[in-house]
Amino acid sequence: SPLLSHSKSWKYSCTLHIATSFTSKDLIRLILEIYKGIPGPYELYHCRPDTTSDELSLFYRRAMKFPHLQFTILEMNLLAAKLQEELLQFHLALEKKKNSSRLHYIATGPTVLQDMPWVLVKEHRSNQLKYSWEVAKSECEKLLNPSGETFTIAELVYGKAGDGKTHYIRKQLNAHKQSLTVVINESFSPYNTIVQLRQLPLERNNAIYFSFTMLPPSEEFTELDKNLYRDVMKRVERFFFDLIFLGYVEDSDSGVSFKLPGDLKWSLFFEV
Repeated sequence: SPLLSHSKSWKYSCTLHIATSFTSKDLIRLILEIYKGIPGPYELYHCRPDTTSDELSLFYRRAMKFPHLQFTILEMNLLAAKLQEELLQFHLALEKKKNSSRLHYIATGPTVLQDMPWVLVKEHRSNQLKYSWEVAKSECEKLLNPSGETFTIAELVYGKAGDGKTHYIRKQLNAHKQSLTVVINESFSPYNTIVQLRQLPLERNNAIYFSFTMLPPSEEFTELDKNLYRDVMKRVERFFFDLIFLGYVEDSDSGVSFKLPGDLKWSLFFEV
């Protein structure tokens, strides 16, 4: 059984999903399994190593206010140890108020919640998930294209330098009313990227062209440079995970946000 043994007499106040070594694709499939679809962006919080106590507190207050919804904290193992301890205090408060919020935590590594008796623990394996990647992609397409109209929703164009990638994308952009080019490089900032995205008017048949110009570090790079590259890539991956899967991104420091208008036939192009 995937369930770890706990006392059956205990009333569990949340579920911890252990997803060790899961890829981003696997995490999307797992979230779909939990929600039986894609959650609203307000129902999921994606943790970062620099997540603050105020951010978590805001998410918890939302969960307590809407007990009929499900709320998920993704990759909670990335939280600082002090914040993981704060989760324990939150659940003590839930017990006192007899709140019925349905809370899920997804951990891709060790976490303090694993040994708590009030936590129902489920261990998952990627090859046993209910939803295939094809089904997951279909659900994401429905989010970005709720009307079901035929058009390019998202296209990845990759290859070697000089293969004509940019020329091909530019040709596709000409078929759209307006387009926006966003360069993703070593200075990537969620805030700056969101500010750029908000410049595109909310009109039908627009397009966004993401041009990735970062190159992986070579053997000549110092260890510091390699670590900086990995940190940037983690921020980039988290940003596009939220943008494509939830259709929504937010900068935690400023609060500035952007939501893809799924009903306006916007196309996304990615050049790598």
